[in-house]
Parts: sequence; structure tokens; C-alpha cells
Amino acid sequence: MENFAVDILDNIASGVLVYRIVDSKKLQMSILEKANKSAISMTKGDLRNKIGKPIKDIFPSFPKEYYVAFQEALESHKTVTVPDHFFDGTKIKGWFKISFTPLTNGPFIVTIFEEITDIKKSIEERQKLEQRLQAFITASPDMLHLITKDGVLLDTHKGTSGLEESVFTKGKNIMQIFPKSVATTWLAKIQAALNNGGIQSIEYNHIPLTNRVYEARFIQAGRDEVIVIVRDITTLKQAHAELEEMVKARTRQLEASNKALQSFAYAASHDLREPLNKISAFGARIKKEMSECPLNGNSCSNTKLFDYLGIMLKASSRLSALIDSLLDFSRAGGAVSAELESVDMEELIPDLLENLDHLIKDGNVSVTVQHPLPKIQAHYDRVMQIFQNLITNSIKFKKPDTNPIVTIGGYQENKKIYLWVKDEGIGFDPTYKEKIFEVFTRLHTRFEYPGTGIGLALCKRIVEQYDGEIIVESVPGQGAKFTVVFPEQEDKN
Repeated sequence: MENFAVDILDNIASGVLVYRIVDSKKLQMSILEKANKSAISMTKGDLRNKIGKPIKDIFPSFPKEYYVAFQEALESHKTVTVPDHFFDGTKIKGWFKISFTPLTNGPFIVTIFEEITDIKKSIEERQKLEQRLQAFITASPDMLHLITKDGVLLDTHKGTSGLEESVFTKGKNIMQIFPKSVATTWLAKIQAALNNGGIQSIEYNHIPLTNRVYEARFIQAGRDEVIVIVRDITTLKQAHAELEEMVKARTRQLEASNKALQSFAYAASHDLREPLNKISAFGARIKKEMSECPLNGNSCSNTKLFDYLGIMLKASSRLSALIDSLLDFSRAGGAVSAELESVDMEELIPDLLENLDHLIKDGNVSVTVQHPLPKIQAHYDRVMQIFQNLITNSIKFKKPDTNPIVTIGGYQENKKIYLWVKDEGIGFDPTYKEKIFEVFTRLHTRFEYPGTGIGLALCKRIVEQYDGEIIVESVPGQGAKFTVVFPEQEDKN
């Protein structure tokens, strides 16, 4: 029977030491009577040669708390377990769980020790993982909820949602938190996550709690639980809407630009071809005239040749003017510099009238400026070009046998600047108020009113570079009024 007990002892995975108490007041003198195979293995065979020796010789640094537990076990006749201890020796190293149990049939204490190093490491790793996870959760701007399949809130992290903690109290059902339509959708997504796995998501408004838009993602976290990650996507949705509107606006601009380009190409090909055709035709006539001259040296008709050359030179000049206008129109389509400057119309208009002095005097033009004129944020040269074209147009399209009358004025209203040029000329049918801004468009022949047909198109193009517009009002025989509107801006000076 004794051998049977020894066999059992040796096959126990835990280390077992049996001490005989020599003196209950000098426990360090207790003798090691037995060490099972596991105990000898854990100490790398060291205990094999320590049988029959006292504790003080076997374990010189036997912890004080072990003697206390030893004594308590003897006095209480019960097993006493000491806190987990880490041994850092040459023969034994690691974490151990140790207990002391007194035997009833003699002065013996059985010490059972179990190595728990792997368990300790596992616990430590889990604790570290939990700490990291908690750090991630704490730092997360998202709301995080742990919810049962029935919609009961088990745990929550508020994040930066701006909602009161009391809204998401543990134990509350989502039917108590959300409007019925939102709560019902949540419950459906919870079931879908539990049944189908993967990530289920929805977008919703948190009205009446807050007028913002959220995205909720549902992920299975257990047999009957899901984690819900809620993110405030209001700003993102607004940014998407703004970007979408920008894309639409840009698309409209490109479509308008493409339409204008097609119109421009058609008009340009027509207007540029006309002087070229003249140059070609009359060049051919000169060639023919010269080829038909008598070979006997008699001269050809100089008068006819000079007439032909005069027509060709006029066509060439017109072609040159058209090309210059096209270049001006092309340059006006360039991007506006981000650095705007303050343009004082009280200074610009006198400079402009000085530039047009010869035209004003030759045409006996009456120009009236209604003061004060506002300042605008733009570019001096471009604004000069706009109003030079408008004033020149007002002078050009005067009534026959009358002196041109031009009035210039402006004002600011609701942060918008309105600058206008009014004349008492021939005017035009209002049905053409859009068409007159197209390239090469003329309501009259160039013989009646000379010009390239690009001036107003150039004005419109420059104004649109500042997100502005030109408004025109006209009555046939009563003149026209062109109002240039610059969008919201404030004078920085």
C-alpha cells in the first residue's frame, strides 16, 4: 500500500514536498522527508540530494511569508495557500502557486507547488491587450456600443459624439433611446450581423437628440451580442455634397465653355475667311490683269490695279484687327490671379476718359459721371478693358445726326458692387440681350457700324472670371444700359 501511495505521488504533475516538523518553534529546522519526481524535475534534480536535510540548508532564502503560512497551517489544521511567487534562482525559476497542508497522522507538512509561469504570461498578455484595447477605445472619436440581440445596451463608449452619457445608460433598450424607425432598423441590422456575419451598416439622423448624420456598423461579438461602431459623418456628408456641387458647377462651366468654343469656332472660321477670300480673289485679279498686259511694253491700267490693292490692304487690316481681338479674347479666358487689388473707380474712370479723349472730342461726346463711385476687389487693367469697351460701344451706337450722351455710375448693395454705363443711342431689341455677348455677333453690318464683334464677348468673359455678370437693359431708339455686377466682396482698404 505504501508503494502504491508513492507511485501516485510520483505521478502527480505538481511538485510535492513532505516535511517532518522537528520543532514547531523552529520551523526552519523541519526535515525534507520526501520529494516526488515532479518536484525533483522542477528543481533540475537538485532536491534528489537534499532528502533528510532541514529547510534552512535546502532553501537558505526561504521567504518569511512561507514560514508564516507554515505556522498557520499547523495551528489551524487547514491548508494555507500563499500568494503567487516568482523564484529567480539557478535551479528553479518561474512563477509558482504554493500551498501548505498539515497531515493528521503525524508532525508532517505537505507542500504542493505548481508552476504557473505560462498562465501568468497569458494573464499578463491579456491584461496588456485589454489595456491597449481600452486605450484605443478611449482615443476613438467613434461611439462604441455592446448590445444584446434584443437591443439591450451592455456597455458603451461615448466618443466625441456630443451626446449626454445619460442617453446611453447601460441596461437601456435601444427602443428607449431612438425614434421607433431608427430603433427598428438597428434591431434588423443586429439580427443580420448575428445571422449572416460580416459588417452590416446604416446611415441615420439622431433627431431629436441631435440634428446630425451618423453611420452605424454592426459586427458580431459573440453568440448573442454585437459591437456597434457609430461615427458622426455630418461633416463628411456636407463635404461630399459641396464637392458634388462643385463638380456639377464645373461640369456646367465646361459644357458652357464647350458650347462657346463651338460657336466661337464657327464664327471665327466665317469672319476670318471673309477678308482672306477678298485677298485671294483680288490677288487673282491682279495676276490675271498683269498676265493680260501687252507684251510690247504698254502699261496696264494702274487705276484698276491700285483699286484691287486697296481692297486687299483693307481686308488685310481687318484680318489683323480680328486676330488682335481674338488674342485679347483668348487672354481674357486665363485664370484670375488669387491676389486681388483694390480698384478705385474714382481714379480709374478719369484715366479711362483721358485714354478716350480723342474719340470723345472727335465725336463731340457728352460724358457724365455720377459720384461717388465705389471701390472693387479686382485687377485694374481688366476693369479698364471692360469699361473702355462699354463706353466705346455707347459712343459708336449713337443715333444718326446726334451727339452721343454717356452716363457712368455705380453703387454698393448687400456687399455686391453695381457699375453701369448708360447711353441714349439706337438701342436694340431686348430679345438679343444674350446673343450680343457671343463672339463675332453683330446686329448691324460692319459697314453701318465698324468693329470686330468681340468687344462685348470680351467684357462678359472678364466679368465671369470674377464670378460676376453683366445685365443689359435696352429699348430700340432709346439707348441701352449695361450694368456690371461684381459678387460679394468687402473693400480691404
